[in-house]
Amino acid sequence: MGTHDIAYADAVTMRRKARAEGHPFVLHRGAGMLHVYPLLPIAEDAAARRTLADILSR
Repeated sequence: MGTHDIAYADAVTMRRKARAEGHPFVLHRGAGMLHVYPLLPIAEDAAARRTLADILSR
């Protein structure tokens, strides 16, 4: 999730609450990015897509 996403603060809160309850929660942050930055034709997209592919292949 990009740090400039409108829902970023909510995601950080959700991660904190989930971890407090013992649930695993990994928040992948893209500094200064929007929510869909892995889909945009920018330099940061390739690494983000590899991360997504790795998560989905588990």
